[in-house]
Amino acid sequence: MKLYVYPPSMFSQKVLVACYEKGIEFSQENVNLFDTAAYERFVQLGPWGRLPLLVTADNHMVAESSIIIEYLDLNFTEGTKLLPADRKDALAIRYYDRVFDYFFIDPLARIFHASHKPTDAQSIKVVGSAHEQLDDAFAWMNEHLAGKQWLGGSEFSLADCASAPALNRSCVVYPFDRYANVVAYWGRLSKRASFIRMAENVAAYLNDVGDTVQ
Repeated sequence: MKLYVYPPSMFSQKVLVACYEKGIEFSQENVNLFDTAAYERFVQLGPWGRLPLLVTADNHMVAESSIIIEYLDLNFTEGTKLLPADRKDALAIRYYDRVFDYFFIDPLARIFHASHKPTDAQSIKVVGSAHEQLDDAFAWMNEHLAGKQWLGGSEFSLADCASAPALNRSCVVYPFDRYANVVAYWGRLSKRASFIRMAENVAAYLNDVGDTVQ
């Protein structure tokens, strides 16, 4: 299998965490979004030009981070089971995954892009709105995590794969120190082997390319 990623991307990081949790072998192909020629070569693989993208051993393409993780969980029994067998429980995990994609990763990305023009009136407005959304999201998360080890309960899951890059980015651009349950959860998550490997992967890429985090 070949996994195409842009390592600084939170969506790519989410899939990398899942791959390390599963303990599967894959070939990583880094696509530098700031290298026009490299990106144009990648776009030839499919119609959307979105990262991450998984190309299976039989040359089947699987796109979008959550779908890639579900594919891996369906097809590889080794490592961590990232979605519960019970369909009702699996729906809850998918919901938490969506919460992180829409209510954490999206505003964090908006804060980053607005930081390029920090004194621009529109950028200031965008950042303020993103902070409000994150405050609501962290308040929900803090309440949800009460008495839980992981987002779905006692077992690490797809939802935790989604939260890892979001919380890591938030530590830099919008810390969550006010939320005790989130801080405790982050303490567990940041010590997880899959997260550490992902962070090392991203650091190695940035050292090689000297890229700007997206």
